[in-house]
Amino acid sequence: MNQAYYDTSWTLLAVTDTTATYRDLLSANERSLSRRAGQLHEHLNNNRPTYIDDDENAKTGGLRECTWTTIPPSARSEAHGCLITLTYDRTTCKFVLYTDSIILAKAPAALTKRIISFLSEAFSLTITPLKLPTSTLQRTLQDYLINLHASLPPNHLQSAIGTLKLTLSFSGPISPHLRTLDIDVPYDTMQHLLSSASTTQMSFLAELAKHIQSRTGLKIPLSVPKDPNEGHSSTDSTDENATIRISRISCSAFAISVEGRLKFSISAVDGAIEHGDVVKNANEQILQRIVDKASQRANHG
Repeated sequence: MNQAYYDTSWTLLAVTDTTATYRDLLSANERSLSRRAGQLHEHLNNNRPTYIDDDENAKTGGLRECTWTTIPPSARSEAHGCLITLTYDRTTCKFVLYTDSIILAKAPAALTKRIISFLSEAFSLTITPLKLPTSTLQRTLQDYLINLHASLPPNHLQSAIGTLKLTLSFSGPISPHLRTLDIDVPYDTMQHLLSSASTTQMSFLAELAKHIQSRTGLKIPLSVPKDPNEGHSSTDSTDENATIRISRISCSAFAISVEGRLKFSISAVDGAIEHGDVVKNANEQILQRIVDKASQRANHG
């Protein structure tokens, strides 16, 4: 997976009603991308709402440069990307158009809205925030850890994963004053649970839920969705109504949340040393799962 995706806290956006012009953009030549960059630069300078001028200037300063560059597909994936970089006086904002289904955004909310407006008008798209169901987070964690546990030596696995962190969100009826609870799972414990799962034929998540309940008495709804493709199912629709749900998962390699936030860390790739491609491939699978979720949501309205 390309360096452009790493060490940035992304906000996920879903693209629906994609057009051939937009799909062609992802593999466009330098001249075409330069033309689009000029159009966006002009749009940002000329279509600037007066009421956000002072606030946006305070955060970013003036726009100095706008560039669009192609992100080539990796050896493992055919997915193309396009990186939009906006260089301001005080900060740099980035947007990655990844396949024709999702956009990764790193920018203030007001600027993100203006980029969405430009892309929607230029390519006749519908772009909306992409929230992820808990089931997607849980299967992502299950598959990621099993993959790395089978492919990396223990010392490299520890460097890549480190401490596993889970954030639980609670609804009002179960705890009016406690909104979230963070649980840290040390690497040694995680390694033990992964080995135990291999022996007992239980999922890692089931072993983790059993471990947490035995130590804290807290029963957490951790399980692998029955449908590997996680279609638009009742599991998705009941996520938001659950009294306890996993709302964020993070480790040294990545962080992902139901609010549609995503981050990959290059240090986890470096920590795997000669096995760094294993981590990169696992990260790419996370992106593909998100693309699949966005596509499924579009197909079901």
